Amino acid sequence: RFMDQLIMFGYMVLFVVALPLAPFVGWMSNIVQIQTFGNALLYRKQRAIPAGFQDIGTFQTCFEIVSSIAVLSNSAIIFFTLQTDYFPPSMPISSVVWLFFGSQCVIFIILAFVREVVEDEPYSVKVQKERQEFIRECLFTKVRKID
Repeated sequence: RFMDQLIMFGYMVLFVVALPLAPFVGWMSNIVQIQTFGNALLYRKQRAIPAGFQDIGTFQTCFEIVSSIAVLSNSAIIFFTLQTDYFPPSMPISSVVWLFFGSQCVIFIILAFVREVVEDEPYSVKVQKERQEFIRECLFTKVRKID
């Protein structure tokens, strides 16, 4: 399931400058996909055996790589193909290249800052994990701890 979402995400973020409606088309595609899979699960397929996962695995890295490539490609499209629209004709190409790299640095710094500030798991999940660890510790060591 993640591969389909990764491909859709790639199309949306890589071509958003060329086709600004790409996120809307992706959203509509996801709505249709949810309806189709829901119908298949309800009426045509056997119930899947539940399996637990810690995270989305290597797809997280794939999403981050696609995001980085999207930043590079969209910035390149804006700075180099739309150069005549945004910059005066007398501006040297070296200045445009420096602006391109400067904007890349700013965007990647913002991405790094957001990754550090936003927590990976909500507070309620942290509390439940601590509770689970406490119960496990009490059961296996057979020592009651009262805090």
